Amino acid sequence: MNIITRREKIANVAQAWKRQYYNGCKWSYNNDNDKEAKYNRLMHLPSDATEHDIEEIIGNDSWTGVGCDICEDEHCVAVIGLSWSAEYGEPLAWVCLACLQEAAISLETVVDNDIL
Repeated sequence: MNIITRREKIANVAQAWKRQYYNGCKWSYNNDNDKEAKYNRLMHLPSDATEHDIEEIIGNDSWTGVGCDICEDEHCVAVIGLSWSAEYGEPLAWVCLACLQEAAISLETVVDNDIL
């Protein structure tokens, strides 16, 4: 299982940006000629940077969102990855605490009542 937090995504956004847009030799531009400049701005953010700080640089909130695949809330504090895909090496589902708690209650009810 793997846990991702909003704070972790914020702290690692510059590295994620570089992985996405830098191929080791040059920056890809795709209708946006300031990928490198944005990376440099992201690298110089303070350690207490917020989602808003990153959104101002990038222009959207897709790089800081932490979403649950069950309830589709895109603004979770943290999610846990469940059921790993052997093919992709990533979780098949990211689940928030509220959905995990609901699942645990449902499972507990089944087990307690031996409803199988």
